[in-house]
Amino acid sequence: MPRSETLAKYPKVSVVIPALNSISTIQAAINSVVNQTYDILEIIVVDNGSTDGTFELLDSLKEKIKVLKCEVPGAGPARNMGVAKASGEIIAFLDSDDLWHPQKINLQIKAHFQESSANLISGGFSRFIGGSGKVVGTSIVSNDDDEVVQILNSGQMPAALSTWLIAKDTFTLLGGFNPDYVFAQDLELILRAHTQGVRVKVLREIICDYRLFSGSETNQSYIKQYLTGIYVQQSKKNGDSQSALNDFLQSEERFGKRNFRKALAGKHFRHFLVAYTASHYLHYFVAFLHLTLSIFLDPRSVCRKFCRQSKFVNRKYL
Repeated sequence: MPRSETLAKYPKVSVVIPALNSISTIQAAINSVVNQTYDILEIIVVDNGSTDGTFELLDSLKEKIKVLKCEVPGAGPARNMGVAKASGEIIAFLDSDDLWHPQKINLQIKAHFQESSANLISGGFSRFIGGSGKVVGTSIVSNDDDEVVQILNSGQMPAALSTWLIAKDTFTLLGGFNPDYVFAQDLELILRAHTQGVRVKVLREIICDYRLFSGSETNQSYIKQYLTGIYVQQSKKNGDSQSALNDFLQSEERFGKRNFRKALAGKHFRHFLVAYTASHYLHYFVAFLHLTLSIFLDPRSVCRKFCRQSKFVNRKYL
């Protein structure tokens, strides 16, 4: 799938942000777009059924953003709606609780024209704890383009969705996010894109901050997200249909299953990071419990994660 040759040297960029009960984080996310050093054409925020006042807050920000309402549940349909209404030649995605670095779009636009065969450009990101703001690690997943291809061929995710930059015509040709997947939609799309010849480039610069806090949607749904990712990897290799996803999840969501134990360990490790950075003796006790549980469930992978985090270098598959 070749890169569009109709793009201007400085293409117009539309930003799509899905939002669900994001009243505490959405304004900071929007501000990180407004503060870009590259001029942004439009910010499209798609509310996905919020009940906490998010939609009313968005409505008050209409001078800065376009506000849409998606009745179909799921971030995938919300993002697809945002792209369909976008006027820009380039689409950038941002989750409502993440933050962009000011040079994010500028760096990617330069890379887009230096690497003319790239269809999707991403980059590194840091993990920080919502509330305290403490950074607990960084992720730069590849040294070069060949390693990105190896990661994709192995069924892994080389790029966090909040760092994606993709031409609208490429996204449209791919058919957008598959609404059948509530979780791991980004993994399913990027693997599907790779099989159709889309060139993925990952910048080594840290261009985004990924928020961790105990109440986040990602943290609460970590197990299903992890297991869906396993299913996506297997289905791409085996040619299985997504219609069997629910059967797979029901089969895997048992304590004795290896994948479930790894997912549960990962969730407890996230809770450990959040509690440990709270700097309060009661939270330290909670952190110790979560770390103990995560090690009990999957000592090998948790120890690897802990070593990466403690060294403040987290170069790994997401």
